[in-house]
Amino acid sequence: MNGMLHGRRVLLVDDNVHMLETLSDVLRCWGAHVDTAADVHTAVAMFEQQTYDAAVVDMVMPGMSGIELIRLLRPAHPGAVFIILTAYAERRSVQQACNDENVPVLFKPVDLEELLRLLSNATGAAAVQQGAAARATDEPWN
Repeated sequence: MNGMLHGRRVLLVDDNVHMLETLSDVLRCWGAHVDTAADVHTAVAMFEQQTYDAAVVDMVMPGMSGIELIRLLRPAHPGAVFIILTAYAERRSVQQACNDENVPVLFKPVDLEELLRLLSNATGAAAVQQGAAARATDEPWN
């Protein structure tokens, strides 16, 4: 899976620092350049200073929901792809809000293969080859 997102810039936005650390490690293993923001204000400031191919945003955060953050950022960054993460129990209402904004949603715990598929497809990275996402590591002789 190494290099599947080579050169792509991804911003992770979540008030759960452990989730930020875990997902940023995974995305870096996939070759992405990753920045993290633990709050919406930092995320807005980072989008003002940097161009991102994608942002993976938690749905429920203090001060502003993930959907509200996307509504704020999207007009100035039409090329960026946004993905919502949530542990929210009301799947139907979350899914409806994401459908209204045309934003894919992933429920926690995050399905890493699905996250890779969404980011690969959304950012124009090479298509995931069948079975590649299931491999935990690349053998050095390949």
